[in-house]
Amino acid sequence: MFSTRHPNLYIRSDELAGLKARAAKDDSFAARCRALYASKDALLKESFLTETYANTAQTQHGNYYEIGSQLERFCDGLLPAVLLEGDKACLQKLTDALLHYASFQAWTGPANARRDVPWHSDLSTTRIAVAYARIYDVLYDELTETQRDTIADAALSLGIYPLLADWVSPGTRIHAMDSMGHNWWAVCIGLAGLSLLPFADRLPESECRTIFDQIHEALREFLDYPGQPLFNKSRNFDGEGLFYESTGYFNYGAGELLRYLYHAERYFGRIDILRTGVLPKLGDAILSFCYPTSEGIRFLNFGDSAYTADIRKIVLYLRLCGYGSPALAAYAQAAKGRNSVLELVHEDPSEPSGSLDALSEVRVFPESGYYIDRNSFEPDSTLFALKSGFTWNHAHEDAGSFVLYDRGEPVFTDSGSCSYGSPAYMDYFCRTRAHNAWLIGEKGQWEGDLYRGSRFPGRIDETFRNKGLHYVRADATGPYSHTCQRLFRNVFILSHKYFFILDDILTIRPEPVTFLLHQKGDAMIRQDALSVRNSTGSARVHTLYPSRSVWSEETGYPEQSGYSVAAPFKNGDSVYYREDYPETGDRCDKALLHVIALNQDGYDLAPLSSRDAIGVRLTESDRSVHELWFNLRADGRRMHINSNNVLGGFDTDAYLLFVSRKPGKHAAVTAVCSSYVRRKGRVYSSAFTKQTVSFTL
Repeated sequence: MFSTRHPNLYIRSDELAGLKARAAKDDSFAARCRALYASKDALLKESFLTETYANTAQTQHGNYYEIGSQLERFCDGLLPAVLLEGDKACLQKLTDALLHYASFQAWTGPANARRDVPWHSDLSTTRIAVAYARIYDVLYDELTETQRDTIADAALSLGIYPLLADWVSPGTRIHAMDSMGHNWWAVCIGLAGLSLLPFADRLPESECRTIFDQIHEALREFLDYPGQPLFNKSRNFDGEGLFYESTGYFNYGAGELLRYLYHAERYFGRIDILRTGVLPKLGDAILSFCYPTSEGIRFLNFGDSAYTADIRKIVLYLRLCGYGSPALAAYAQAAKGRNSVLELVHEDPSEPSGSLDALSEVRVFPESGYYIDRNSFEPDSTLFALKSGFTWNHAHEDAGSFVLYDRGEPVFTDSGSCSYGSPAYMDYFCRTRAHNAWLIGEKGQWEGDLYRGSRFPGRIDETFRNKGLHYVRADATGPYSHTCQRLFRNVFILSHKYFFILDDILTIRPEPVTFLLHQKGDAMIRQDALSVRNSTGSARVHTLYPSRSVWSEETGYPEQSGYSVAAPFKNGDSVYYREDYPETGDRCDKALLHVIALNQDGYDLAPLSSRDAIGVRLTESDRSVHELWFNLRADGRRMHINSNNVLGGFDTDAYLLFVSRKPGKHAAVTAVCSSYVRRKGRVYSSAFTKQTVSFTL
């Protein structure tokens, strides 16, 4: 099982020979290979960090993360020069780096020793250990026996064994899946195993067998973790293969697990225990959050993720592990400008162009609470997404929030994230006011959810699609249950040009409601509308109900990519908008009705009302007329009595009724939550239970 010969896990001699042979025949490929070490001169001048400096910061990671980052830069920019050119200066720099960091007393910040139960490792330990092992693996034949001994002793005592002690070993383990079973679990355990592989020939076979069996079982439990209601922990991966912690941490956690799987199988052969049913679903799940633009592929930035997120890690290792797809190939080809040696080694020049078109244009993750709706996967298309799910750790207080992208730019956006060292992170980015949601009496989602988890997560309640008209309803009542008994956001998407947003709210006490909106671009308030214009297009947000509202500006912060340093934010770096509705008497039930017109002119909007019903009529320039009706009798206020009403000439008990009339065509009707729709003595739909139906007149 375990070889006594050093395995050369990261790149084998035959793979290196193939890389050089292709570069000799293909000048453009040779240029890409040379680009790998274009920064080597600057890297050769970098000074090593001292242990005193590493221990200066009294934070979780100290300054040890910087050591790992430096070693990663050396891996990416110096190792290729050694492999491809036999560069002696780079070889010496790398050897010196290994020996320098072998002299440290620990590879983790000093604050960890002062915990109630001391930690011996953290993410910075993994970053150092895996880069350290990678350099050792490539340089193995160039090192003296004494150097190998020194380096191996340091890797095991400072990196690998502390990680195993904290995370894996039964006699010393301090972490559990239910407390740290998010991205840290996959990273710390997966990279402990990955770091151990080049040094496995130094351990007795029985010890190695035990360690790797424990690692594989721990990683399997990460993939299959069902959640823990006592601690408000959700499943790690839902039934659709989505990791709940945001795109960036999906790439990080699952990506590092897959990196381990790939290299471990090169050593052991197939590891069936990790080939669980969720792995084939990961690629489509993460790429459902992509937004192709003419400038490259961008991403929905819900939670602690960025609009410019880079997911090459999970894409690369999914493909290497045999879970490739045309969509993953499309992303890999789009990211070709930023290669690693491993990507070039395994690149297939004959591979046909990939395509994102195999992905669904409408994707629903009911368990995680996401709805993503686009008109195509072509660059710069229109994308609307709604989130109403779980909050904990990297998943923000954003139940019911939506975003809208168009023509290659965000129009209404999530605020994203920033450096975790900035006060703005906890005070602003994680909080409700940084999202397109609501404040109830100036309170958003319960702030304890971020640390304690959503006891009652939000949900995507219902979706319905008809030609040209899509409907989705988000239920955010759970996360707002300290202020609301009912909080639904209903959205009708008409041809990806008009977005009807009906918020159905029942507050526990008579309190004012605030509608929050974060735009990207210049904005101007004009009577009942907020007009937004960015570099590529425009949008107008019209308020139909309540008729009296007040728009105003609020100051916030822009998204910051990268989390290594505290953000130099100042209040007012970004402006967003709030719309407030004066409190009227003791009424607790409220309906907010907005229409967003995207890049449209020549349309007309008119509010509608009848007995216990409100609505809006939209008339387009081609004389198409669309009406949305909200039946107030169907909002849960009537017990034992059906919500019978007349909406726009239709006799129905529907909750919502949408009617479209286009010149020369039959009228199309969509009735949400109705048991019947009748008109002029004719029955168009009938059922004993309420359903969402669509028909033409």
